Parts: sequence; structure tokens; C-alpha cells
Amino acid sequence: GAAGADRSIPVRLGLPVVRAVCVLDLRGELVGVAQLGDVRLGEPDQQGGLMGVYGITSVTGSPGVTTTAVAWALHSARETLLVEADAAGGSAVLGGLLRGTVPFERSVLSVPSRPSHRTVLEQLTSQQVPLTSDSGRSFIPGIPEHHQARALVGEWTDICQALQSWSARADIDVVIDLGRVT
Repeated sequence: GAAGADRSIPVRLGLPVVRAVCVLDLRGELVGVAQLGDVRLGEPDQQGGLMGVYGITSVTGSPGVTTTAVAWALHSARETLLVEADAAGGSAVLGGLLRGTVPFERSVLSVPSRPSHRTVLEQLTSQQVPLTSDSGRSFIPGIPEHHQARALVGEWTDICQALQSWSARADIDVVIDLGRVT
């Protein structure tokens, strides 16, 4: 071809992914996602719509989990909400991608202490932070420190249901960074 011509080859990933269901261990800590059917990324589910909630985790350490989740959120063709749910705590997104320019003031950790009149979905919506200047990319920071994970025991089922509802209502993808399975 001509010098400088685009030589990219379109590739369809076809990676197996599953509709996300949060899995808790006996202590109530988030440990992963359970499979509810084998669906491939970008393919319709049985109801004809694209799936909207995805969990990303690793069984050994968590090499690349956050990087994969952030890349997905930044490069998805659909509007995307990234949720940090790593029980190890800290925020690689706030400190890395956003380079510390956004204070750690919003978090999924606000769910247990939300006002009684506010639903989990309303609380989560109020915690989103822009991921980029593109209004279609946002995220919800996780917990600042690992010992704070206990405050979310008993909340993950409601959080996951709220995220699934948010995805369906707003027609967005929700990508959950689960970190490592411990």
C-alpha cells in the first residue's frame, strides 16, 4: 500500500463475559462475579439488548484489572460508568488517570450512610466523578482504605441491583473493577 496508509485490521474481540452478579464471601466481602449465561462482548442477550453490567476481576493478584476496566470505560462505543469495588482500597483512577486533581470526597462508601429518604441509586448517582471531559464517561471511586470494606457488608446486593437499574434506565455500560478474588 501507499506510504503512511492505514494498515489496521479490524478485530472483533469476542471475549466471553457474563452478566454481572456480585458474589460475597461468608464475611460479606465482595469477591467476584457469578455467571448467569455465556454472552460475548457486544452481542445481544436473550432479550435482544446489549448487556450493560460487567465485572472484571483476577484470581491471582490483580494484574491489569484496573487498567482493563479503565481502558474499557475510555474506549467503549457506549456511555460508560466505571465503578471501583476493589476491597483492597485506594483509587488507582483518582491517583493515576486523574493524577490527583480530584479529591477523594466521593465514594461507594457513602451508600451505608446515605440519608434515609435517598435510594441507593440516588446515592450512587450523586457520587459519580467525570472520568474525562466527555460527558459519557464517569466513575464512582471505591473505598479509600481496605479496612473500610466492612462498612459495605450487606450493601453490595443493593449496590449491584442499583447499578443494573442505572444501566438499563440510562442505556449505559457499567464496568465494575473488582480487583482480585481473595
